[in-house]
Amino acid sequence: PLSFGCASGATDGPAAPDAQPKDKGSADKAAQDLQAADLGAKDSQPGDTGNADQCVPGASTWSFDTVDAKTKAGGHISIAVDPKGTVHMAYYDLTNTSLRYAWRHKGSSSWSTHLVDNTADVGKYNAIVVDPKGAAYVSYYDATHKAMKVSWFTAGAPYTWTVNTIDISGGVDTGRYTSIARDSAGGLHVAYRRTSTGGAGTHEVKYGMRGSSGGSGTFEVADGKNAGTRALDTAIAVDTAGVVHLVHESGSASAKTSTLRYLQRSKTGAWTSAVVDKSSSTNTGHHCAMALDAKGGLHVAYHDAGNADLRHAYKAKGGAWTLKSVQSAGSVGQHPAMVLRSTGVLDIVYNAAGKLSHASRSAAGVWSIKAVSTAASSEQTGLALGSSGSLNVGYQ
Repeated sequence: PLSFGCASGATDGPAAPDAQPKDKGSADKAAQDLQAADLGAKDSQPGDTGNADQCVPGASTWSFDTVDAKTKAGGHISIAVDPKGTVHMAYYDLTNTSLRYAWRHKGSSSWSTHLVDNTADVGKYNAIVVDPKGAAYVSYYDATHKAMKVSWFTAGAPYTWTVNTIDISGGVDTGRYTSIARDSAGGLHVAYRRTSTGGAGTHEVKYGMRGSSGGSGTFEVADGKNAGTRALDTAIAVDTAGVVHLVHESGSASAKTSTLRYLQRSKTGAWTSAVVDKSSSTNTGHHCAMALDAKGGLHVAYHDAGNADLRHAYKAKGGAWTLKSVQSAGSVGQHPAMVLRSTGVLDIVYNAAGKLSHASRSAAGVWSIKAVSTAASSEQTGLALGSSGSLNVGYQ
């Protein structure tokens, strides 16, 4: 079933014994300075008022709820929370190979679900973003047609979805590992993988943008030289100056090597590329998540598959990348999701030996780690921040 977890307030304690601050390093300094971004969910729904948090204020432990007991979620889950308390979740229905949407308003004790798209096998690798008027946009993969899709609904119930194929390349596998962001002017930005011969082919990272006025959008190759044959996951954000920031794993599937790479697109459309982490292990950069801070710094959480670690990379505005292993004990760090609070506290949820765990970094840079759930976590976990500081997690 699809599950939901919530914790109120920030975890800001001392470092746990297995939080190991090591492996500092730097990467290519060619990337341009970052600007701040406020990309949090800011939509609202009619009738919602008051506090945004869905969990009990002041609660020190996690609470859990079943969102959809009838559906096998299939490990592809994304989540957003608006300031008035509505939680939005997109997820893949493995049984019916469809994209579904769930929501719960502030103060409600029950979830509602809706079928978004059931045209063949659709809904994997989904990502969700919401706008100030209450509309939700979901990017996802159409496995049957090997296409990239974005679907959305306009503000207010009933949620009438518009289903749209935005990139299809005549049988060329397109649309895996999607990420989506909204800029301050209302434009939508997506990143995803395209490959020439399916899963074993040569991959490239593509980028698409549609302005606030709508239209069909424009598409271009963000990284066609460095994605290699092992391009897994993308994360995208847009700062207040309109600069696009994108991270992805790149490398060789045959050699079982990969690195974490950072791409930046200027306002004039020029792309620059830099290596963030080229670990001594066989591959790193799996399942990356990204957040921009108020000072123009960039945070990235990712999995080092060779060492089975959860890692964090940070680049201050105008600075070099600093790398750190957050947790190294056991097989940890798969499928991280991350949010950054206005106080500077960073929260990451991830898979640790098959269980859902939470790592928190205080504004002073001190890490703490705790288990969230004894239940198995999903392949793709969603994390969103409520306006009053709650952590909201969607998982299987």
